[in-house]
Parts: sequence; C-alpha cells; structure tokens
Amino acid sequence: AQAHEDVAEGVEYLTIDEAPDPVWTATAAGLAVCADYADGATFKRLVLGADAAYSAVYAAVLDLLATGPKTKDDIADVVDSFPIVKNPRRFGGHFIDVLERADAIAWHDHAWCITDLGHAMRPALDVKEA
Repeated sequence: AQAHEDVAEGVEYLTIDEAPDPVWTATAAGLAVCADYADGATFKRLVLGADAAYSAVYAAVLDLLATGPKTKDDIADVVDSFPIVKNPRRFGGHFIDVLERADAIAWHDHAWCITDLGHAMRPALDVKEA
C-alpha cells in the first residue's frame, strides 16, 4: 500500500496496489460443527432420541416428501393415519417443526421439501423401527 495525503481536504489515506487473494480457513471448532451437521447429530438427538417412539411417522413424512414438495395439509394427512399420534395428540405441525430443526426438511417455494440431510438420515429410521 502507498500512503497519500490530500492537503486541500485534510485527509490521509492508503491505496492498495495489488488486490489480495483472500483464503478462508476453518477453525477446529468450525470443522467439528460441520462434522456434527454432516453426521446428523441434531437429527439423531431429536428424531432418533427424544421422539424415537414416532420413528414410523417420521419415516412416512420423509418418504412423502421424497416424492416431491408437499403442503402442511399433505403432511398432516399422513401423520393422522398413525394411531400413535392420537394419544398423546401430535399434529403434523409437530413433525414439521422437529424435522425442520433437524435440517431434514426445508420450506421452498411455498411447500415443504426434503433436504439432502433428510435423504441421508432416512435409512436410520428403518433401523430404529426394527
């Protein structure tokens, strides 16, 4: 950089002669977060852990979304077909909320869609059911 002075304006400034080529690197903590995400840590904690009793319902919702984007009503219809959601009562919104927090589904173009992570984690629900 070169220093310049504009006496009339009463300012000093630098000009950079070469544009730097920035290189971004991840910290160890950042790499750990990325690994947890790719491994589905949140999905495992929420869907396979806290809500494990509903694994068949989650599997059905992800299977539905694997066929293409769906509305909340479409998901609610699938959820309501399971007796386990009757007592205690669980609505479609509950499953949407949990899957969204687990990054397994996302809202795009006015519909719910399965994410790459949702596709990757779907087989884990078959193991949980067995």
